[in-house]
Amino acid sequence: MRRMLTRRQALIVAGGTALGATAGIALAACGEAEVAETPAEPAPATAAPAATPAPAVEVQPQQKAVEIEFVHDHVSGPRGEAMRWGLANFASQFPEINVRFVVQPADFEDSFAIQQAANSQGEVALLSGAFFMSWVEGGAFTQINDALSKNPRYDASAQFFGPDAYSINFWNRIPSSHLEPISGPTFGLPYQGNMIGYFFNVDMMTKAGIEFPTAGQWGIETEYLEALQKGTDPEIGQWGTRGLTGAWPHGLFLPLALSDRDDLMPVYNSDATRFEAYDEGGDRGLQFIIDMARTHKVSYPPGDYREIAGEFGDPFSAGKQMIWNAGGAVGTLANRIKDRFEWSMGPIPEGRTGEPHPNNFDGQPHLITNTAQRRGTVEQAVELINFFVGPGVQGRIAIDRGSLPYNKEAIASAEMAAGPPANHSLWNDQAQRTDHRHLQWAHPNWSEMWPIFRWDKTFLGEETVEEGRIRVTTEADRFLERNHENWESLKRYAEAAS
Repeated sequence: MRRMLTRRQALIVAGGTALGATAGIALAACGEAEVAETPAEPAPATAAPAATPAPAVEVQPQQKAVEIEFVHDHVSGPRGEAMRWGLANFASQFPEINVRFVVQPADFEDSFAIQQAANSQGEVALLSGAFFMSWVEGGAFTQINDALSKNPRYDASAQFFGPDAYSINFWNRIPSSHLEPISGPTFGLPYQGNMIGYFFNVDMMTKAGIEFPTAGQWGIETEYLEALQKGTDPEIGQWGTRGLTGAWPHGLFLPLALSDRDDLMPVYNSDATRFEAYDEGGDRGLQFIIDMARTHKVSYPPGDYREIAGEFGDPFSAGKQMIWNAGGAVGTLANRIKDRFEWSMGPIPEGRTGEPHPNNFDGQPHLITNTAQRRGTVEQAVELINFFVGPGVQGRIAIDRGSLPYNKEAIASAEMAAGPPANHSLWNDQAQRTDHRHLQWAHPNWSEMWPIFRWDKTFLGEETVEEGRIRVTTEADRFLERNHENWESLKRYAEAAS
């Protein structure tokens, strides 16, 4: 079944909205060499008999390099540095493939819909698992299993596997699949990884008399909470941690640590009929998160974020927040913090079972659109995305740190382990865990579900935690029921594509 444009997308197309200039950075591989014939020397002015003329040799023009369009938003900061390095090195190694790098506009999801309708999108784009699932059944992307199997440089075992982001797997169980080889109908490869990490302002901890945490002695409801309370002093504008204003990472992952089920997933059950993140003890985790702000008051009010961040961009970089739990893009933090204070990665707090609370393993892939199939550039597009998940580019990501490497060699490298922050090698330790969750991208309407998981009203005390839990659970269950046939249709599509 072809996925239809949403009403909003259809209105955009009908209104004739034009794409912005595809400005960009055109980084061609190598210039083409021109072949020139050497003019024949004039015959000597003698009576010598003419030599038998050599047969004419037809000079073949040099084959023009194949061009593919690469649509991306990594143009600045640490991510831009890794991208520039990758494009330059790809050009030197694959001069027969010209890459036209096109800056991804802010409204790319809308403009992609327009381009999809007009069959004019680029061959490769950085997108999310949710966006992929919204469009794959409608034919927007090209399946590349055969092309991967024929590429001698492709090594599935060298990279972590992010299910349901660039392949269709319906992975809704523990243990995580990220340590396994890639499987299922595949339409791209991973590029930009993400997990939850905990970062500590060591200077703030020392000043507050808090010992650096030791794994195994860092319970969420005990030592972790006590440290947050000691590190909070509203009178001088210092806070233990940040508050909950959205769903990730606190709202969907930390509650699992206090649940009664070790197999609880962060969003819905295995047949996508019921939202379950706050079931069977998960509600205790939600209560704990809200209590940190409303009862224990160890996090700042959401409205004070900008004021606390000041010129440094975020409260942790400003030296006003002791513990920052966030994803792997620490390059920006390092550029902001410089040497103003000592900071370090540290252990993830332990939940009910005594193990670190459940983490996520997700990221954004490079996806190959149906344009590659139409233009006959699938092989070249696969070469490009395989290069960008290889040890070279991913090793550069380990240095610039605009995201986490998806390549196993890169995340275990000495460059990745080097500070700042101290203990940066913990990323590799966390990557080896088998209990990771992911955001269950295998739902064609996932993007419409995400706005349901908002907790601002609960955080601000406009509703009780139980009222908030009922509100979110009810809305999510209605969403799953309303879109269940679409989910079933996607499963049938995946089975046919396998």
